[in-house]
Formats: sequence, structure tokens, C-alpha cells
Amino acid sequence: MIQGVRVDPPAARAAAADLVEVGHRWRQLREREAVAVAADRPAWREPATAEFDARYGDAQERLLARWEQVAAELVALGDAAARAAETAARADDSGALRLRRGLPQVREEP
Repeated sequence: MIQGVRVDPPAARAAAADLVEVGHRWRQLREREAVAVAADRPAWREPATAEFDARYGDAQERLLARWEQVAAELVALGDAAARAAETAARADDSGALRLRRGLPQVREEP
């Protein structure tokens, strides 16, 4: 472990979950907008928005798909980091116990 850096698996999992949630919300907003356009009842569509979508809509969809992929990878990475930290902690505890058992007990003089 790098000196001074602490692994915080719950925080890593929470951050990854936040990214996943943002991706889901973004996808839902895009889907709602698509439904509104299909129903010819756009809620906030303006010419500038339509032009932006025409130019960048595909790129935005690719970015959203990549965002969701990265978020899923971060969730998996957070889980792996948590498992590694738990395994390392168990190994440290086990090693300390073995070391303690192997060393003679030191008695303090009164």
C-alpha cells in the first residue's frame, strides 16, 4: 500500500454507484425526450436544441454508452478492491498471530 493512502472500499463502492445512477438518469432523460419528440409534444425543444441533437446526438449516445461501461467497470473495481483489502487484512492478522505465537513472551520486571 502507498504510504499515507488508505483504502476505503465503502467509499469506492458508493462513488461507483453514484456514477451508475448518473448514467441511468441520463439515459432516462434521453428516452423521455425521444418519447416526447415522437409524440410531437416536445417539452423544451428549441431550434438550437434540435440542431445540437442533429450534430451531436450520435456522439452523445456513444458517450452515454461508454459512461455506463466505465461505471460498471468501476463497480467491479470497487468490489475487487474491497475483496483485496479484506484478504490483505485477514493475511495481516494471520501473520501477526503466527509471529506472536512464534516469539517468546517478554515479561516486564516489577
